[in-house]
Amino acid sequence: MFLGSKLREHVKHKVLQELEGQCLGKHGYVISVLDVKDEDILPGQIDNDTGSVNITVWYSVILLRPFRNQVLDTVVTLASDENGFFTKVGPLMIFVSRHNMPEDISFNPIAGDCWVSEDEKVEIREGSLVRVRIIGLNFDAGNMSAIGTIKETYLGQLEI
Repeated sequence: MFLGSKLREHVKHKVLQELEGQCLGKHGYVISVLDVKDEDILPGQIDNDTGSVNITVWYSVILLRPFRNQVLDTVVTLASDENGFFTKVGPLMIFVSRHNMPEDISFNPIAGDCWVSEDEKVEIREGSLVRVRIIGLNFDAGNMSAIGTIKETYLGQLEI
């Protein structure tokens, strides 16, 4: 069924279907498969034990591969907790603890679940753009998360 004249199209479709949007552990998230060339699909080998065909494929992808101390512009997804807020860049979720924020920023549930500075110039709420430095990464099975900080110069809420 798949070993006929449409083998290459089936292999390309399978690579796209299985890789895009997946987390490859410490390698990062596959954002997009750019190219699977016909000449990069090598001839298959039949496994004598199972009868399946193993095909080696070379492809090009765009990865989101964050690293420690990297600075990212993110969007706040959840700011309704007094322990910190969550931001997201692509599929990567970053938690910013209240201990990793400047001392003058505090949680204000009265103003609509947001983090507000004492001078009220900074207001971090759901949908806000925030520049975050990654201070730690966690790799789980098929998932990646990070811990961030906004406690340094040039980090924090971005003005539009």
